[in-house]
Amino acid sequence: MKIIIRYCSQWGNMSTKTCTVSPNIKVAQLKQQIAQLTDIREEDQTLILNEHTLEDDRHLFSYNPEDCQFIYVNRENQAVEEEAPETEVLEVQKGYNRMKGYEKLGIVHEDSEEEDENRKKSVGMLKSQMEIASEFIKLVKCNDIPAVKAMVSNHKSPSFDIINDRQYCGFSGFHYANQYGHEELVVYLLEEGADINFCTKDRQSPLQLALKNSKIECAKILLSKQVCDVNYCAQGKSALQLAVQKGELDIVELILKHPQFDPQAVDLSEIKGDQHATQLVTYHCQQKLNKAQEVVKPKAQKGYIKKVNVMKFFHYKRYLTLDPEAGTLCRYKTESDCPLNPIETIALSNIVTVWNPKREWYMKSDHEYLSVSFKKSGVEILLFCSKSKSTILSWKKSLEDSILYYKETERKIAQLSIQGDIMALNQYIGNGGGQFNIIADSRCQSLNDQAAQNLKVEAQQVQDQLQQLQQQQQQQQQQQQQQQQSAVKNHSPVEGNHGIEQCKQYLINYTIIKQIGQGAFGKVFLVKYNPTNQVYAMKQLNKRKLLQKKQVKFAVTECDILKQVDSPYIVNLFQSFQTLNNLYLVMDYCGGGDLSFHLYKHKTFNEATCKIIIRQLMKAVEYLHSKDIIYRDLKPENVLIDNDSKIKLVDFGLSKQTEIGKARTFCGSPAYLAPEVLSQKGAVQATDVYGIGTVLYELLIGEPPYFSEDLDTLYNNIRNDNLEIPTRLSKPCQSLLQSLLQKEANKRIGCKIPSQVNWSIIKQHEWLDWDNPQEKVNFGLTQENLANVVKNYTHNLGDTDYTDENYKLNRIVGWTFVRVV
Repeated sequence: MKIIIRYCSQWGNMSTKTCTVSPNIKVAQLKQQIAQLTDIREEDQTLILNEHTLEDDRHLFSYNPEDCQFIYVNRENQAVEEEAPETEVLEVQKGYNRMKGYEKLGIVHEDSEEEDENRKKSVGMLKSQMEIASEFIKLVKCNDIPAVKAMVSNHKSPSFDIINDRQYCGFSGFHYANQYGHEELVVYLLEEGADINFCTKDRQSPLQLALKNSKIECAKILLSKQVCDVNYCAQGKSALQLAVQKGELDIVELILKHPQFDPQAVDLSEIKGDQHATQLVTYHCQQKLNKAQEVVKPKAQKGYIKKVNVMKFFHYKRYLTLDPEAGTLCRYKTESDCPLNPIETIALSNIVTVWNPKREWYMKSDHEYLSVSFKKSGVEILLFCSKSKSTILSWKKSLEDSILYYKETERKIAQLSIQGDIMALNQYIGNGGGQFNIIADSRCQSLNDQAAQNLKVEAQQVQDQLQQLQQQQQQQQQQQQQQQQSAVKNHSPVEGNHGIEQCKQYLINYTIIKQIGQGAFGKVFLVKYNPTNQVYAMKQLNKRKLLQKKQVKFAVTECDILKQVDSPYIVNLFQSFQTLNNLYLVMDYCGGGDLSFHLYKHKTFNEATCKIIIRQLMKAVEYLHSKDIIYRDLKPENVLIDNDSKIKLVDFGLSKQTEIGKARTFCGSPAYLAPEVLSQKGAVQATDVYGIGTVLYELLIGEPPYFSEDLDTLYNNIRNDNLEIPTRLSKPCQSLLQSLLQKEANKRIGCKIPSQVNWSIIKQHEWLDWDNPQEKVNFGLTQENLANVVKNYTHNLGDTDYTDENYKLNRIVGWTFVRVV
């Protein structure tokens, strides 16, 4: 194999030689070859490979060398002979003047006395300074601080910078202080003028040397200086890459926060190593880069405008709503039909272009016009007009801005999904919310009482015809359902290699009433199960998107956990099935919205209401722990209110089942992360106890504990800040919050063994009033009349069951499930 020898010549120049050796050669024999190639004697050589000092009695292969790899030779006991040939003296003059910037030596005639004197002075000066540098470096390596200070005091001068001088072996004393991890010396030498960014002859910075040799405290000292060049890259590695490779999260954070850090200098594809460090770098770099490129979210727009009919003869007054967050343009007959009864809903992602058309024969001279083309079965065009030019211009700009914003949002979500950065993805979608951004979970969320009273049925005749068609379909569906029920009467089939044919047709058994939610990976629908007329929520997940964005495992995790649970305090799974293109989860429908919606409306809740909620939440988590399931993502968005005004826990995509009581994955929503998860110690059952504390705190105070919009500040607060609890709360309530939100897991109430929570101790706390039977919460909202909704609204899902020809294609094994009622 070929190796490349890098060494510092007798005159201070870095030189390179190549030689071919066997990997089985001993280091002592290698030194002999190097001595023949260079001017360095065997006994004066110290060989460095892969940051290891090579030992004479070991073989070269034991250091895992690669072909054409550098071996660095440090020269020990270097000296200059006084009787050096004239040509060598001249080389000393040239090299020394070039490296140190001294004044040029005088040019004299050959064989003159002045020339001889200058030569002698040059040789003597170089010999003296190299001897001093050699002695200084030895003292630094030995960490002899008093002797180092004495030498600096005696020899530091404008003509000879003993601290930064590297002519002896390519390394200065300051370099060795960092490489050997002598923290006190590093601080002292910096105070005495050490150049923090001065590189070795082989282009390694002091920060890189400290990190390569795992001298973390020295690296922290260097990073505390604003002038430290944290972006410098040499030998293919930057300081950030080295820190990530070694999993030093503290160093990674210091580099990312350093005032000199430039995210544009980072190639994220080259950041490899510790998973959590990689995620942290990716998030910070994208956050900083996105600030400059961030697309400002436009305001939602609504109002009346005239729509031109297809024949161009008539204008109809229509009510439009433009929602850039949901990504929809909706058209209604009147304002009272908004939001539950649209004539047409267009996804902003399907809009091709928006423009002001040229004047045509049908256009009125006192009207301005706006065209919107969008993809449907083909490309269709909507034409709007108004007497007000400002109205047309306003709608045009709003549409263009909203389309840009929505597409940019989708791009970011896709990017974070492909990278698998769940922490950043959860924060980005829905401002830290879950996977689905509920846009109209129920009438009580989206309509006020006045709008609810104004709901009308459009085109009753069409509705009657639709009902007749539905009845005919239901008769056919019931016949098919009876056949299926005989197959699943006494068991819950889980799809495997056998019985796949039983799992072909499920979708046909449902009537899709309306869409109630939409997220990055699918949609949520309110549905009716035809055989029983029972209403459910059905989550649709697109297989292609899940596979492309590497999210299948989270969908499967949620499904697997939901199959195991059956609790009145958890949204239970009724069925899971799949079609050629989609996965489906059919679950309990909760028409009362989630706690985050009610918090937004009420700001905070009184202690009595919080007791009802927290007791039920604890019962849900206790049940999960009995199944060895750690929830890991407790927050108000994941707590729903059902139609009986009781709470149910939802969204198990980040949950994990474990037999040893600890889940190692770094996940959850940032504001609700427990300290042990933030410190990468893994989630335990005690982590969910902390999560309950964060929910209680937010219900009482109005925001999570330690909250800050800046992620770095938030993490620092969670790690280090003291918990602030308002004195207006009762003493028992303050006591429970302190007990739940202890930073150390084993100090939380009932968590002496963090992996096995003792719920009986928690239930005894006086504030909980555990034996109180009250379970209903009253937020002053009227539940929607589901019977009317089912009667008046239907939705086309655009999907079909498997057929006899394709039922074996594109299946996610183990997905299908039917709960026996």
